[in-house]
Amino acid sequence: MKLISLNAWGGKLNGPLIEFVTKNVETTDIFCFQEIYFSATPRPDVVWVEADLAAELQKALLGFSMFGRLADEKDLSADSSGADEDVRTGETIFVKNNLHVVEQGGFHTYVSDHESAEENIQPVTGNFLFVKIQSSQGDYLIGNIHGLWLPGSKDDTPKRIEQSRRLEEFLADRKEKAIICGDFNLAPKTESIRLLESGMRDLIKEYDIQTTRSRYYADMEKYKDYIADYAFASEDVQVLNFNVLSDEVSDHLPLAIEFH
Repeated sequence: MKLISLNAWGGKLNGPLIEFVTKNVETTDIFCFQEIYFSATPRPDVVWVEADLAAELQKALLGFSMFGRLADEKDLSADSSGADEDVRTGETIFVKNNLHVVEQGGFHTYVSDHESAEENIQPVTGNFLFVKIQSSQGDYLIGNIHGLWLPGSKDDTPKRIEQSRRLEEFLADRKEKAIICGDFNLAPKTESIRLLESGMRDLIKEYDIQTTRSRYYADMEKYKDYIADYAFASEDVQVLNFNVLSDEVSDHLPLAIEFH
């Protein structure tokens, strides 16, 4: 099977994004997208993002089923007038229809309290979505995360440690082969990443990936912030290939995993 993970940047580069998806639709079994906007109808007044990006992707991914999860609070990043009830952000997993999804679920990766307020967490992050797929090669858990975003840093904080521990606890109770991917918003040499590495293979480290960001990320050199996206695989997953694709359709680059 082949999986592609990408923070879609809300569809800011919507034309190239849809072209990228269309180009890869025949050879990919699973797409995991972060920073996806959900709206019941197109919204031309929303100028920064594609308000109905989930629906646009669904049109491009005929023959796939969409599984989605909304983030904690409504958000409308494009409009200075504030939040809008009709536009929500979250994550999606698209699974080719020849694969049998038997479970879906998810959770928010932190508790909103005085500590999260002090850390200035953006509440539309910290969201985890998963599906369970049954196949002739065994059962697979595919997880998709948009990790906690904090202004100016991808270092450890109490809430980021909490996020990793919640993922650890969730995975400890699962028996399937597991792949967890997405935009973790974490620097590589953090305790938050080390916690996840203790039970899974860190493919970013294993394949010596130098960056997961495209030239559209203006602050990459300013913050020396080269990696935000990760893919972790349990030891029983046979990874055939892992690489970061060069397609610049977002301020993040796509991750591609071939496995069985």
